[in-house]
Amino acid sequence: MQSLYVNLSGEISKDVRINAQLSDSQSKLSPEGDSKELSSLDQVFVRVYGKKWELGMGDLDLQYDNSRYLNYQTKLEGISASYTAEHEVFAAFSAASGKRAFMQISIIDGKQGPYYLTANSSQRSFIVIAGTEQIYLDGKLMERGSDYYIDYSDGSVMFRRTVSSLNSVNAWFEYSDENYKQSNYYSSSKLNLLPGLSISHHMIHQVDAKNHPLLFSFSPADLDSLAAAGDDMVLADGVMESEPGSGNYKLLFDDMGMAYYEYAPGDSSAIYNIVFSFMGAGNGDYEEYSVGRFRYVGMGLGSWQAVKTIIAPATRSNMELSLDYSGTYLKSGIDALYSFNDANTLSSHDDKDNSAGIVSIWMALADRDQPFKAKIDASHRFANTYRFGSDGAPEHDFAALADSDSLRMSNVDLTLSYAGSLFKPELLLRYRDISTRYIQRAIRFSSDSAARSLLPYLRLRNTISDQEGKQSSLLMYHNAELGWQYGMFGLNFSGLYSSLEEDNSTLPGTRLIRWQPGIDIKSKSQLTTVSYTEDRNSIKTTAWKEINSQQTYMLKHSSNFDKHRLDMDFSHRIIHNRTSDSNPKSNYDLFSYHSSHNLLKGAFNLFGNYQLNQTEFYPKIRELVWVGQSQGIYDSTGVVVNDGEYIYEYITSPTGSLSSEISATAGLYIKPGLYLSAPVWQRIHSDITLNANEQRAQGAKWQSYLLLPQ
Repeated sequence: MQSLYVNLSGEISKDVRINAQLSDSQSKLSPEGDSKELSSLDQVFVRVYGKKWELGMGDLDLQYDNSRYLNYQTKLEGISASYTAEHEVFAAFSAASGKRAFMQISIIDGKQGPYYLTANSSQRSFIVIAGTEQIYLDGKLMERGSDYYIDYSDGSVMFRRTVSSLNSVNAWFEYSDENYKQSNYYSSSKLNLLPGLSISHHMIHQVDAKNHPLLFSFSPADLDSLAAAGDDMVLADGVMESEPGSGNYKLLFDDMGMAYYEYAPGDSSAIYNIVFSFMGAGNGDYEEYSVGRFRYVGMGLGSWQAVKTIIAPATRSNMELSLDYSGTYLKSGIDALYSFNDANTLSSHDDKDNSAGIVSIWMALADRDQPFKAKIDASHRFANTYRFGSDGAPEHDFAALADSDSLRMSNVDLTLSYAGSLFKPELLLRYRDISTRYIQRAIRFSSDSAARSLLPYLRLRNTISDQEGKQSSLLMYHNAELGWQYGMFGLNFSGLYSSLEEDNSTLPGTRLIRWQPGIDIKSKSQLTTVSYTEDRNSIKTTAWKEINSQQTYMLKHSSNFDKHRLDMDFSHRIIHNRTSDSNPKSNYDLFSYHSSHNLLKGAFNLFGNYQLNQTEFYPKIRELVWVGQSQGIYDSTGVVVNDGEYIYEYITSPTGSLSSEISATAGLYIKPGLYLSAPVWQRIHSDITLNANEQRAQGAKWQSYLLLPQ
């Protein structure tokens, strides 16, 4: 097997250059998501450009900067054109792109992954577009490769740093479901009207080709169902009758006379082909026990149903206009976003809420010579506003409050700050009205103080928020970080108090108390960090009651010398669950080790990797599968017979269990020609790699971490 890979770059005429990357590889495999940067080998493109213009075709990166409501980036296959001078213009078209999705990842204690990104509660067949995910842990953007890695083909995320049920994890991503041919139009511009005054726009228009479904053709009944459904989910009968013996399922009845279907290809009574749809845990009667094969498990006991989910074609648009002024002492702006979202273009029902949007106006003092800053920002979001972009980093202090993008919201923020050399305080006053939820009045004081003499550096964030209305409550958030540095030694401490008390007596209040001391030892080539974290989680009905606590011990070390590098990260967590009788106390470990050594001018390269992680493991099970009369080896009891009807297949268990996953790699690269000059040594190359992997139940003895038998 041969393939062609060409990377071309150069000047084709005066002030006209070309940059192209071509490949005849037809691989559709998703790139690996275990490093910060995705491999450029996965891209095929041609760029022709000059000093002020550019034309592009192929795999392109698109990102809207300086946009308030279309904070958007994606990867597309298409064409683009741009012109940048006194004014700026950009346009692009793609015949295939992604759809935006958001989900909150609920962390299970003792499980680092995999956690699966899902577009909604019923859609499981899609691919996450590489490089589009943004995952936030407690309001901080995580970095792919160092904090987590992702398998884009199945949308699974594995965290490399310790996470727990007390963490707030939010994920934005784009996915491709390939239900319809799709056209995507992009444009942006910026016109400088006067010195300091500019107007700009950003636009995204996404259209599903409603006459070109890709998965299956619509029957007249399907079209009637779509036309009557409006924006609701459309479910059609997934059972299709076929000729005797040519189907995959046969009809059976249980003891109660309830009909169900059993997978039995080749059976003369198998006269049905069935499309199953994922409905969510407890919403179906079937479970998928092997790829494309389903077993009846009882009414309401499964996750799949014998129905066909018809995804309706949609049209979505965002158009943002911004007018900005930047003067010597004042900055101001007006932003408006128009949103159009028709979730079903084959139906005229529920179209009254397709159009919505956001309008805002802001003003800020901008004297660079003055440390005092002030800004006022007012905005109004109409109900059912659809946005392609995200708001960026979520506000962690307000994370406990319920919010919804589909509700009407008015917001006014007043921010006062002082940028001193040693002390940088900031005060935020907020008024927010979320329709049918609450009216919020909040105050936040934050500050950042530099270390001076014996005084530590100090970072404070204190928020008090009162909510009135249907969901009235009182939120308090207090976070402090301080630390001293003396030579190579550092001492730091952080503490957090976060509580939400509900006025509704039927809703429990929640409270989290966390404190974390730590010590750093830092030199030019080495860094060692030791820390201890304690979390205490409580709920309140009539009085505060602690329900669980966690203690985490962490040790990190990094050494980087000229030809030697070592990185080590160890965490040990103890969990006390006071509401559980079966598992009141548990603990688990995380450990990673990476080292590399370059010896004798590179003639010998030695590297080692070790990883201990806590995962949810789905074991393989050997099961008898019916394949037809005289087509198998075994009878229904697993005994070998001449005219067998069954064979054994390995299937994935639908029930996972928390386990410790251990992997170790050691390698030696030998190239003596780099050290010895004799010609014979130039011809010798040797690579030796040893790999070991093991999966064990959580709580195994420490010998298992060394891959030793127990």
